[in-house]
Amino acid sequence: MADSHNARSRPSSSLVVFISRLNKYLSFLRRRWWILVLTSSIGLCVAAWLNAQKAPSYISFARMMVSGKIALPEGAIYSEELSNFYGTQSELMQSPEVKRRAATRVESQRPELQPSPISLTVGLQRNTSFFVLTAVGAEPNYTQAYLDACMEEYLRFKRELRSETSQTALTSITDELLKLDKDLEAGQEELLLFQKTNNVVILEEEGNGAAKYLVTLNHQLAALKTEYQLLTMLDLDQNLERQGQNVPGQAAADATPKPETPNMGPQLDYLKAKQQVQVLQAAKE
Repeated sequence: MADSHNARSRPSSSLVVFISRLNKYLSFLRRRWWILVLTSSIGLCVAAWLNAQKAPSYISFARMMVSGKIALPEGAIYSEELSNFYGTQSELMQSPEVKRRAATRVESQRPELQPSPISLTVGLQRNTSFFVLTAVGAEPNYTQAYLDACMEEYLRFKRELRSETSQTALTSITDELLKLDKDLEAGQEELLLFQKTNNVVILEEEGNGAAKYLVTLNHQLAALKTEYQLLTMLDLDQNLERQGQNVPGQAAADATPKPETPNMGPQLDYLKAKQQVQVLQAAKE
């Protein structure tokens, strides 16, 4: 038990080696401390000299709010695709075309400024629709003017893109209208040709005559249906009496009765038989 306890309290060989090396380094630094100070001083001097040789840089900031919706007349709204809208606008602001136009704008409006290379970066402010534009350049006035020109040219370039899109849509609609006009003219020519080859007045009169004749037939059909229903409701004697009342309406107008024709059909035979039956019944009585 005593041997094991003594083994635990002894330091390991690796720790002894580390402590010895650390003591050597500390003793070396105490003897050669001026080397560390000298090298650090030389590095700081070189960095300061390099920084002094650099030209001063000026930074200009700007914020611009860009929306993907535009209110149009009559309550319509033009909306751009929002999934990649902000990335597209950021790339458009930093596009070579916008930078070239901005440089040309500054050169034409501010010719007294000395052009210098400009580094332009665009970022989106968190949880907003504001774009933050940062321009870094060697000339302060030119940097600020260049950043303003970039924003102006971006807006102009975007309007041109929308105008081109609208012009393309207008051209397509105009072509479609021209095609419809040609179809309408062709239809009108076919109508005139048909009117020339066919007498429209005669066709209309024939159609009116056919319509009138159809109306007459409908009236006759209705009268015949009524007559048929009446005949089905009356017996034979009642029908004969009814026909005798309706048909010889001319007999009342004629002063002299006309002799009966020998051939009056089954109705006359029926009437003769009925008279004979009545005579026989009278004789029987």
